[in-house]
Formats: sequence, structure tokens, C-alpha cells
Amino acid sequence: MSIHPKTQPYKKILQLLPRLSAEEQLGLISKIILNLRKNLSTKLKPVNHTSVVTTVKGKYANIGTSSERFAQRKQEEIELEK
Repeated sequence: MSIHPKTQPYKKILQLLPRLSAEEQLGLISKIILNLRKNLSTKLKPVNHTSVVTTVKGKYANIGTSSERFAQRKQEEIELEK
């Protein structure tokens, strides 16, 4: 996607921008962001979170420790330091 700064609407916005108050400029930015989100959301593929989680679990399947065991070992280390 390329920006065409020579298009008439673009030139017009640039010409009018200094005349807008800070609040009007923020409102314009908000509308641009909402428009971008709408346009991008229709172009992006939905993510299958289940397959992502399965892939991550598979990647670390060979690690023989759980987060509970790790937390327990950490607590034991803290107790030893006291």
C-alpha cells in the first residue's frame, strides 16, 4: 500500500489542518484510526487460538517441569535465604 500525497483530498486536508483546533485535530485522528481499524479488520485473517496454543504446548512438551513445581522450588529457595 502506498500513500499518494498528490491526490486532491490529501492536499485539501493538509491545507485545512492548520486551521483546525487541537480538539478538532484529535477528533480527526480518532476518525482516521477508527476507519483504519475497520478497513484492516476486514482484510486480516482470524486467528485460530486453539492451534496457536497447541503449537506452543507442543514446542515445550519435552520440558519436564510445571509452573506449579517451579513456583514451589522458588519458594524453597526463598525460605533457604531467610
